[in-house]
Amino acid sequence: MSIPIRTGLTNQFIYFIITFVAITIFLFFFGKKMFKIRNMPALDAIDEMNGRAAELNRPVHVTTGMTSWGAMQTATAVGQIAAFSIMYKVVRSAAKYDVKAIYSSPNIDSVALVQEIMESAYRAEGKLDRYNPVEQIQVKSPYSYGWQCQVLDIIMKNQVAANFVLSTIGAGGGYALMETANRIGAIQIMFITGTSAEVAWFAAICDHTALGPEGLGCGAILSGEPEQIATLIGNDVLSVGTIAIVILASILQQFGNTFLMGYMK
Repeated sequence: MSIPIRTGLTNQFIYFIITFVAITIFLFFFGKKMFKIRNMPALDAIDEMNGRAAELNRPVHVTTGMTSWGAMQTATAVGQIAAFSIMYKVVRSAAKYDVKAIYSSPNIDSVALVQEIMESAYRAEGKLDRYNPVEQIQVKSPYSYGWQCQVLDIIMKNQVAANFVLSTIGAGGGYALMETANRIGAIQIMFITGTSAEVAWFAAICDHTALGPEGLGCGAILSGEPEQIATLIGNDVLSVGTIAIVILASILQQFGNTFLMGYMK
């Protein structure tokens, strides 16, 4: 019996090997060294948003989006890890300012982790007695539009002062969710730590955004783990190398050498 082998993917395979080797090298040589990364404006905005909520005596809403743990085997895994790191910072900041943080999610499989994160954040601020998981962790419908409609209810009923969206929340209902929070005067921030086709829409609605690599960078900084930062730097080096190869291929093509350009197709 013959095994079908997909052809035409040699260049992708080679790029995968280069990526694997480069990330491994960065982890091996720099995985124990904490690199200094520039401060992200989105991280500074977290304390400002919670401070405003304290002045208004209104709660804040937090969500890590719609991605479930079942998707942790996909490309969204890194984004979800970053989202939970950012969530700890958001909840701890809320606890510091005595602001009630309400978390919502359509995924029952993330509740245990969320409870641990929120409890640790309140404990770190010495305010564990203010933490009420029954009121502050809201697990809603597992379906996209059902969850989004129920989050609209949370936002309107509690008149939240800030809306922290830490990962992709989907199209359609996601726009309605963000626009509703905007209409009641809530300051909004969105960390898109994965891929999203709706970046332009959310960037227009939100007051603060951290998109793609910047969102991952925020998660790496807040995690305090050198391994995550080394991995992030390794990805950046690969991105710069890829851009350099594309530019070189374009220049060579102008002189009639199409080998590199043809290989990249």
